[in-house]
Amino acid sequence: MPHPCRLALLTAAALLGAADDDAPPRGMDVVPLVKRAVELVTPSEPPVAGRPWSDDLAALTDPDPSVNGPAVGRLAKRGSAVLADLALIANDRDWQVRLRVARVGAGIGGEAAAPLVLRLARDDDLRVRRLAIIALPRRAGAGPAA
Repeated sequence: MPHPCRLALLTAAALLGAADDDAPPRGMDVVPLVKRAVELVTPSEPPVAGRPWSDDLAALTDPDPSVNGPAVGRLAKRGSAVLADLALIANDRDWQVRLRVARVGAGIGGEAAAPLVLRLARDDDLRVRRLAIIALPRRAGAGPAA
């Protein structure tokens, strides 16, 4: 534990040094660090032009269910317009991201989503395969599941 007198002397020295206008500030300059931290947490770019769903695509990779869950629903509502972008994300190494892509494909359904869902039905991960196989009957015109 530091000695109380030593703390008082250090505090007084810091205050006297701060009163000198010509002297440079002592210690680390944290302003650039704070500015950089703000840049990192603030979205710097708007969604990709012509693809207003780009933020939702990025949210699919977020492990937080409160972020990726709503994104799945919003992407499914957009329909087949998002399928080309989903096909790229379906190559992700994380099985959970591929599972979310399968959920979006299942939500879209129809003939347009069938190739993506079929591809995920052959995924290396059993959990992704199961969900994709369950989603296959959602194809339009598929008839009753056997």
